[in-house]
Amino acid sequence: MLRRIDLMALAFYRKEVFTGSLNGMRYRIALKKAEEPEQETFQVVLYPDELCFEKTDESLKQYYEFPFSEDGLVQIADFLNEQSEKQKDLWKL
Repeated sequence: MLRRIDLMALAFYRKEVFTGSLNGMRYRIALKKAEEPEQETFQVVLYPDELCFEKTDESLKQYYEFPFSEDGLVQIADFLNEQSEKQKDLWKL
């Protein structure tokens, strides 16, 4: 089970992309920049744990957005836990 504490600090995402895996599901969390800082979001991509993000076929990637905030990171942790169970057959490809 993934917890908010397992994800990096908010400031980390201003400079880096965070990747990880959970029960066969890979995920990628990145800042999606906008013209106005208050419009920035997290982009979360889910994909099977066979290849790295760059080598995974685009049709196997699922894209989601969350608020770029501490609350957004809490939402992401909950979402990742939910999706690792909800779509577990997909992650076993």
